[in-house]
Amino acid sequence: MIRTERLLLRAFRPDDLDPYLAYHSEPETRRWLGSLVPPERDATAARFVQLAMLDGPVEGEWCPLAIERDGELLGDVGCELRPGGGVAEIGYTLRPHARGHGYAAEAAGALADHLIAERGVQRIEASLAVDNVPSMHVLEAIGLTYEAVARDAYDFDGTWVDSLGYAMTAADRATWLQRPRQRPAQVELVPITPDDAHLWGRLRTHHSQERLVAPMAHSWRDALFPETFEGVIAVPWLRGVLADGERTAFVMVSETHGRRDGQYLWRLLVDRMHQRRGIGAAAVRAVAERLRAEGVPRLFTSVADTPDTPRPFYERLGFVPTGETIDGEIELVLDLR
Repeated sequence: MIRTERLLLRAFRPDDLDPYLAYHSEPETRRWLGSLVPPERDATAARFVQLAMLDGPVEGEWCPLAIERDGELLGDVGCELRPGGGVAEIGYTLRPHARGHGYAAEAAGALADHLIAERGVQRIEASLAVDNVPSMHVLEAIGLTYEAVARDAYDFDGTWVDSLGYAMTAADRATWLQRPRQRPAQVELVPITPDDAHLWGRLRTHHSQERLVAPMAHSWRDALFPETFEGVIAVPWLRGVLADGERTAFVMVSETHGRRDGQYLWRLLVDRMHQRRGIGAAAVRAVAERLRAEGVPRLFTSVADTPDTPRPFYERLGFVPTGETIDGEIELVLDLR
């Protein structure tokens, strides 16, 4: 058994069978499990008996644990030790009502820590469908990073599909757990120079966020070859963001925004190791203060219209929709007057 702040990870019991079959048979769950065919009852019951006899993970065999909170089965988390025991693959499944509360990350992180500390595992891996964004969020929340796309990696009911590969080492996990969490005392915008541009280029967001936030290489490209909007060429102004003296984020503004009277917040990237510290908000406020001092009347930006859009972040900072769209994105504006 493994205990966390809220959860108990334990072996499956016979009374878990019905709820397990129920959530493992739902189409929305099956689409992420490699087949829409639900598990067979007798085979699953027999498997529960086998699992109850195991004393921990077994090499070459998928070994799930029940995730329980306050006596309720919330889902399962499991692993498979590769031959030699130094590498383990992990996975998880939750009941629909248990999703969105951080249980998967809490359980998967606890299992990873157990494998590292108690079984000497050096590398934790996970594979997932290329469009399984919720699972990306879980893996990224415990320190795994995207490594590669495996083409035609598994057979989904007769169709070969690609798979994303995520992984972390034991050292990666330790570094992730030790990352700074507190709000920095000082956030400042600093010039990026030829001598340190390569260091700023190492900033990296989570892979799941690259649909919304361009990687640094794309920002370098766009600064060097700026685009034209409404017949007016973009004029990039870019800065690194130091938080308590450490490189943590990047911001780029276009000093033009088509024919609009104002400038455009073109890029904002906060490194994955420094998110949720208020650094992004502090950087935007610093940009706004600079522009206000220079007499710039408005700061525009645009955001994707997706379930995980950063729109709420910008609206908390005072941005409001203009009613316009730019390349399919919602345009927002901050009045600086």
